[in-house]
Amino acid sequence: MLQFELSQRLREAVLPEEDCAAAMATVQQEPFFKLPQYHADQYGSVREASSIGRIFTLANAWHDQIDAAVVIGRHETLEGMRAVIEARCDPFHNELDRAGRGSKPRMYFATTTSDNDSLAAITDRITKPTAAWGPQRFAVVAVIEGAESQEVIAMLKWFTERLAHLEKSTSETIQPFVAIIKSELVTLPASVTTMADHHFDIPAGIEGLYATFTPAGLLPMAMLGLNCIKLLEGGLDMAKQLASKLGEDNLACRMRSVQRWARQNDRTPITLSHQDSLARLATWCDSLWWSRRGSIAPTLVVPRDARQAATLVRADGFVQRVKANADRQDSVCLPMEPSSNSSGSVHERKVGQLRSLDSTLQAASRYSTDLTLPSIDMFPMGQWMQLAMTASAMDFGDSETGG
Repeated sequence: MLQFELSQRLREAVLPEEDCAAAMATVQQEPFFKLPQYHADQYGSVREASSIGRIFTLANAWHDQIDAAVVIGRHETLEGMRAVIEARCDPFHNELDRAGRGSKPRMYFATTTSDNDSLAAITDRITKPTAAWGPQRFAVVAVIEGAESQEVIAMLKWFTERLAHLEKSTSETIQPFVAIIKSELVTLPASVTTMADHHFDIPAGIEGLYATFTPAGLLPMAMLGLNCIKLLEGGLDMAKQLASKLGEDNLACRMRSVQRWARQNDRTPITLSHQDSLARLATWCDSLWWSRRGSIAPTLVVPRDARQAATLVRADGFVQRVKANADRQDSVCLPMEPSSNSSGSVHERKVGQLRSLDSTLQAASRYSTDLTLPSIDMFPMGQWMQLAMTASAMDFGDSETGG
């Protein structure tokens, strides 16, 4: 079970939120909060015709039809999905051959902040297959919201043109498959709509960093074979926990109290991810707070040297530790010393380094939080994401404004 704990010093400093019940009642009406339950109800009643069912049908079909895909959209909207993929997929997924990828496509990402060289490199890389056999077709997934929609549409047209290619035996032009995922509030011209073979909607009131549980996040994850149902079940489990608990027992209120304390006391958070695979998800969680409030810039630290870390923590900062109790892969053992026959696991060695690092950070800041996952799996990550979104969306009537 996911845990979120405060150090003794921080518990003494942070005041409990007396209006937690009212804040939770309000946030439960937010579209993002209802989304895991909506998916569960719809998938349970109409199965293949549901949004999740259609996503699974398309993802499974594309496994046999495409070699590579590019997902395009705003950086904020793609970030949560990319964080889950980074946590769960082989870090060298795109370098594996088709068999090594389990017939899943290579996947690349382009955002409205991508520069000239990265866009050119993506098209060049996609069109160079990793095997002489298998499908030689590509897909473009475009996520279009109100903000920066014209930039995404321009990128969609650009990629569609450049990923088209001639079929060798017939000299026929083969177009890439295209899926458009758009906000319900966006109306696209017919010239754009007809470019896509498949269409999905992002519910009104959800965008940016809060869109991971919408088709914008679920379709790319399903294309890579990730268990989206478990992710949503984790989100639903956390939503039910938060709806039934108040005060200190409510993890969102606890997290929100820390965030409010940090803002009011000008404390700068330093986020320490114990596993590299969780670093991007930790950044996404920090970005939720930053984008909503615009008052605390997130800082992610994954240092290997305790002395280096000590210089990064100001006396008025505090540490947010993120870790999982189990790594994804089997233990890797390395020699303890170059000339030694004895060996120790990388995990044990890193735990020792992190304990030393924690002691250094604690001495420097004295305030800290610990968010612990039982494992790097979809269910606890779904819990974490729902918790982070809920905490960042809670309004306790202070002077903060949305970003």
